[in-house]
Amino acid sequence: MSHNSKESNIIEYKGDFFIDNKRLLVLEKLDIDLWDYVESLPQPMRLEDVRTVIQQVAVALNAAKSAGIIHGDVKEDNIMMVDHVKQPFRVKLIDFGMAKYRSEAKAGELFQVLEYRAPEITLGLPYSEAIDVWSLGCVMAGMMTEDSLFGSESDSDSEYWKLRRMIRLLGPPPQHLIDAGRRSRFFFQKTSNGLWRLKTPVEYFVAHVIYSDPTVYEFGSLDEMKTVSSETDNPAEADERRECIELLKAMLRWDEDDRITPSGILNHPFITKSYLNSSSPTSSCDEPRPSTSKFITVKPADPENRINLTGLPDEDKDLKSSEHEDSDNADTAEDTDDSEDSNDDEDTEMVRHFLMELK
Repeated sequence: MSHNSKESNIIEYKGDFFIDNKRLLVLEKLDIDLWDYVESLPQPMRLEDVRTVIQQVAVALNAAKSAGIIHGDVKEDNIMMVDHVKQPFRVKLIDFGMAKYRSEAKAGELFQVLEYRAPEITLGLPYSEAIDVWSLGCVMAGMMTEDSLFGSESDSDSEYWKLRRMIRLLGPPPQHLIDAGRRSRFFFQKTSNGLWRLKTPVEYFVAHVIYSDPTVYEFGSLDEMKTVSSETDNPAEADERRECIELLKAMLRWDEDDRITPSGILNHPFITKSYLNSSSPTSSCDEPRPSTSKFITVKPADPENRINLTGLPDEDKDLKSSEHEDSDNADTAEDTDDSEDSNDDEDTEMVRHFLMELK
């Protein structure tokens, strides 16, 4: 299938050349990435701007899905603005260094940056392009709150804490997913009634020293985000935010079969604004409109500041287990020998191949 990278909001491949037997790619010049832009804002992005960005990235993911390509590294750093001054919120998806064909995806592979990692990767389930939709949901929440949905990346973090936070905000994963996951037993334990439960921190880390989860939670569920209001010049904000959170919930479904697709995102009421054509039974001019709150905040561990999940003690530990650790920042590694140089050449050729496929 042929794609137009300009229309698909994917960085444009211009060509390539060789220096010292190394292939270098020539890509279009872009501006700043979304991470830097959001960090520069005094408050979270307006819903209209969130809509604009999500719509464009959904177009890019739809093109990749049509070509059978999994991007595998959707995050704010890999969404770049064309020109944030002259073309505000015109963005493109970049960096296909971790991309692979759907046919090459194997259950149990561990990749994606931990902060944006889909549950099927964590649990060791078969996966598809749906992992990119999950990551985009994490990006969307970050634009809305200027914070990380399941906790920001840190040296003391682990898959366990991410999974625990996901359960707190989304509810527990379906039992059939835990049953099928190759890595589920790292995190879950079967009870006497045959159901899975998340291990306690002590059970997971097998350690005696306990610390609390370093995350402070402002909300107990995604639905509570609907009550946040900050756009005083937007009379339709209540309806708009409601649809925005409904889209976010659809992007963050545990089961990839239930997760919304890129084309589904493009047809969602939040993107199409179809909600403007009908009155909302849940909207009310008397509804309280509190000021914007951060979704979660990462702070140093505090024994007085503990969370408690249903059925779990509030004893936490931030030690890392080498059995569960992974390398999330491979793109920052420096070349140290000829073998790594060879791998770089292969990666460059792979990126070129995917961009040619999408051009």
